[in-house]
Amino acid sequence: MSVFTRQSLDRHADFYDEGLGPVLFEAYARDLAARVAAQGPRRVLDLAAGTGILTRALRDRLPRAILTITDIDRAMLARARSRLGNAAEVERADCSALPFEDALFDAAACQFGAALFPRKADAFQEVARIVRPGGTYAFNCWGPVAENPYAEVAGAVVARFLGGRLPEAWTAPFAYADPRHVTRDLRAAGWCRIAVERVAMSAHVADAAAFARGLVLGAPVVCDLREAGVEPGEVVAAVAGALTAAFGAAPFAMPLTATVYTCHTP
Repeated sequence: MSVFTRQSLDRHADFYDEGLGPVLFEAYARDLAARVAAQGPRRVLDLAAGTGILTRALRDRLPRAILTITDIDRAMLARARSRLGNAAEVERADCSALPFEDALFDAAACQFGAALFPRKADAFQEVARIVRPGGTYAFNCWGPVAENPYAEVAGAVVARFLGGRLPEAWTAPFAYADPRHVTRDLRAAGWCRIAVERVAMSAHVADAAAFARGLVLGAPVVCDLREAGVEPGEVVAAVAGALTAAFGAAPFAMPLTATVYTCHTP
């Protein structure tokens, strides 16, 4: 049996956190946490929190606030608990059916999760329900693949192993990149005073292999590879090679682009 079968699935949260966190998420988490902290909230919900990268940034900015995090993935929440200890309350929950009373939170935040909500307008409406009147919701979404070239480079490799197709699990994070669509869904859910800002950053990749492990073994695409009978370890090596060919030997820098939304309940 391949070492990348059961072990890789069991450790996906570790690969995600260690391989993707420092490259894709930490800087954007600091940016988002600063926007939330500027509102001075006392109680904050971190939605689809994953391994708690944004939550940690919120804790640094709001040391006295009551923080609650949710995610649907048990392994991600376990990693978040190990990172945060008693610094946040942890709830396993679906963003379209949150287990909280109305108007409980002063603010909500979500890092790169909104694009993955199956029913986005329903999720936005549910967040509006649990945020107090005049409260804040801040979240970000990746820009298009063309503005995040690592995804184009790595995606070409993944597609080659899957007969020329890219699974939805790979494309979904970049499919909600048009601010017109996002603001339309926010307004339909009752949000107002919507601010939109494009935020470009330069990501630092210290270890191409670790980043490639995060992209393949720390993401749902590993399941598509296994179902297709593809050895994920081969894909990891090929992705690392393609990234090095595109951006140079590690350490290397690469551009990232996201759009940040800040909105309020009436």
